[in-house]
Amino acid sequence: MLSILIFTNQAVAATETETINLVKSLIPSLGQPSDIKTAGCAFKKEAWTNSLLTQKSFQEKIVFNKNCDLQGSYQVAPHKFFPLNYKIQGHKNFNSISSTFKYGVVFEDKPTLRIEMKNAVLKGKKLVKFTFLYEIYVNPIDKDPLAQHKGGKIYIDQIDQKKIGKSIPVKFN
Repeated sequence: MLSILIFTNQAVAATETETINLVKSLIPSLGQPSDIKTAGCAFKKEAWTNSLLTQKSFQEKIVFNKNCDLQGSYQVAPHKFFPLNYKIQGHKNFNSISSTFKYGVVFEDKPTLRIEMKNAVLKGKKLVKFTFLYEIYVNPIDKDPLAQHKGGKIYIDQIDQKKIGKSIPVKFN
């Protein structure tokens, strides 16, 4: 019985780590490696920045290619939640993610880029339900304006049929 419990806890921990790594790869400004390729995804990084400045939305379409394991189309809108859904190829456990996504700059002690995913669901051989919040300090005069990460958390609500209810601190740099 104890060995089953240990195996279950190890499987949950592995899925939590896998989820965190996938989330990192979905957000280009985090630029972290993952089990999926995103270097060839045509994210419109400049358009994301411009939409923050102009408060105007834009359409983004990402398609599978040899260096991009994501495919999806969505209307980006700053400071508002919008549907962000991708098909995922080449991952052993997940083939899609659906979520509502929000990003924007908030002014606290320093200007801060806040990234949020709620009602997020990774599907495939496994199912993971989670929310995600991450903050990066913005320094517009630095050559890398998003170099200083404040960090955030991912809240794993459910893995497969098991309720988890676990908040995990994350910092990607």
